[in-house]
Amino acid sequence: MVNEIENLPVTDALARIEDTLISEGKTSYAKTYLSLRRSLEKYAATSDLTLKNLTHSDIQNYVDYLCNQKLRQSTIIFYIRSLRAIYKKVAGSDSSIFNDIDTSKANNTSKTEEQKKKIDPNSENWYAAKLFVRNYDTIQTLLSEYADETYIPMTTVAIKKEGKIIKKTQPLCSLIFFHTKHSSTAAIIETLKDKGMVYTSVTTSGRQPSIIQDREMKVFRLVTSGSEGIEYLDTEYNFKQGQRVRVIAGEFEGAEGTIVRIKKDRRLVVTITGICAVATPHLSPERLEKV
Repeated sequence: MVNEIENLPVTDALARIEDTLISEGKTSYAKTYLSLRRSLEKYAATSDLTLKNLTHSDIQNYVDYLCNQKLRQSTIIFYIRSLRAIYKKVAGSDSSIFNDIDTSKANNTSKTEEQKKKIDPNSENWYAAKLFVRNYDTIQTLLSEYADETYIPMTTVAIKKEGKIIKKTQPLCSLIFFHTKHSSTAAIIETLKDKGMVYTSVTTSGRQPSIIQDREMKVFRLVTSGSEGIEYLDTEYNFKQGQRVRVIAGEFEGAEGTIVRIKKDRRLVVTITGICAVATPHLSPERLEKV
């Protein structure tokens, strides 16, 4: 496969990788490449580039474009790290062209009221990280030294094998959440070095790991505990805001979110601010009440 795609335009190469991952049943990983490809497709200047002939200037120009789109710095860093990993694997070349990329122009000014507060180092909170590796069990073991609890969003998918439909529970996306003291986050960032990226935001104490509110985490866990038909939406997914509702019956009873139409279907979208969003399968109106 490497020889086949190294000379393709970057977006075509990513599409080929997505198709391969989907055929192998690795849909959560395919969505990572989909997010990056959508971003690159909007950047018209990359249309003639191939993975093999990328230059430092090409990458910096792409980053400058992302900065002008007002994307969060953490999102831009994630895109560039993902592109670097693909480049290193496919082109088989020295990835030093990705060194010293300037993301200082990225949008880092958005602050919630919670982020403006000074953080107590002894406070215990939920945090999230985007993983670049697939060995979740190993990562959970590493984090258990510093976190009292970890959580990986799960979903159930149907896979056809030898003529039979088998339902399998698997990670929904490449995110992992952990509950720990704020003072332990520095050690976790160091532990995840080259394995993942902890989401951060700007506070009065400088850039710090982003705190996830307990209520958001509770609802998110309710929806992503292994249900079938859950769809992961990255933070750049565009959808029109709809009515805020609460689910009053069924497996998602108690969940609150926004009703939106995705592919002409009414879905409940649950978000974790600044990190991700997920959409449930179709929910009938009688199971919902306005908040």
